[in-house]
Amino acid sequence: MELSSPDRAARAALRFPLPGQPRVLGPLSGGLIHETWLVEAGTTRWVLQRLNRNVFRDVDAVMRNFSAVVEHLGRCTTSLGLSEPQRRALALVPARDGRSWTEDDAGGAWRCTGYIAHTETKLRAASPADAREAGRAFGEYTRLMEGFTAPLAMTIPGFHHTGGRLEALERTAERDPVGRAASVAAELEVVDEFRALAHVLSPLMAAGGIPTRPAHNDAKIANLLFDDTTGRSLAVIDLDTVMPGSALHDVGDLIRTTVGSAEEDGPDARTMQVRPEYFAALIEGWFAGAEGVLTADERELTLTAGRILTFEQAVRFLTDHLEGDHYYPVSRPDHNLHRAQAQLALLIDLTERSEALEEIIAAS
Repeated sequence: MELSSPDRAARAALRFPLPGQPRVLGPLSGGLIHETWLVEAGTTRWVLQRLNRNVFRDVDAVMRNFSAVVEHLGRCTTSLGLSEPQRRALALVPARDGRSWTEDDAGGAWRCTGYIAHTETKLRAASPADAREAGRAFGEYTRLMEGFTAPLAMTIPGFHHTGGRLEALERTAERDPVGRAASVAAELEVVDEFRALAHVLSPLMAAGGIPTRPAHNDAKIANLLFDDTTGRSLAVIDLDTVMPGSALHDVGDLIRTTVGSAEEDGPDARTMQVRPEYFAALIEGWFAGAEGVLTADERELTLTAGRILTFEQAVRFLTDHLEGDHYYPVSRPDHNLHRAQAQLALLIDLTERSEALEEIIAAS
């Protein structure tokens, strides 16, 4: 999605009842999907976002979900007496026409939320303390959403249907649209070795063996706001993927994105392995945040979830590589292949260390 001009963002800001003439301070970095701007009106700052309609085609459904979730989280942070409740949940600003979002003259979809001051985002966990805070924040999100009853639309059908992702990879490898299949034979062999992981969670959810929850579905440290002084996590953000799912999708993605020793974008997968101290801190935080709401089966499947989500993301990166890099932005040749290799390396190490990691979970 091409970045708007500051003038376009300023015109969009006028569609919201902000206290004074809005002034666009500049774009906010961090997200890959939406375009985000920091706006000042009066003495207050606001966050203005243009939604990516290529990814989220039904903006009404996205915003119904978003509105219901932020309203629920706002009520919970206040009613439960959490510290600094005004900084613990996003607050949506309705447009002048009363809707939760507005459309500009060029068809761009915009929304506005309050700006939570004195916060920062983190792309990676830099310490076990960061990992613990990430686990605690998303565990707390799971606990706070326990009483959520509003219907949620499936804004991205099949998002965490691992079996469907695997089938898409196999179809793409067979079609081989850009002639890359032969060069990834080793990676496809590893995927085939772990293919049973694709058929664990979906059947359990369908049979009611694990509960369906309003999962975040993109749980990673980059989707949190941290207090820029204390380092404590405050608010879960990027709520557009909140859909019916499993808490195991969230903790699995947290494991995938937090415990690895290297960045998923790195060109050398051999440097990727599990950091046990990060894993232990993450699990401690997750169980503390979600205290009282997880079932015994959810606890038992925690490590399995990490392996499943790592497998799933490897499959998605590899599929995009075989399709010619249409979904994930790339900045070098074989970028998505390197990402897939890093995920597969992490998956192998999670599997090889499973006994020790299960002991950490049992002790938490």
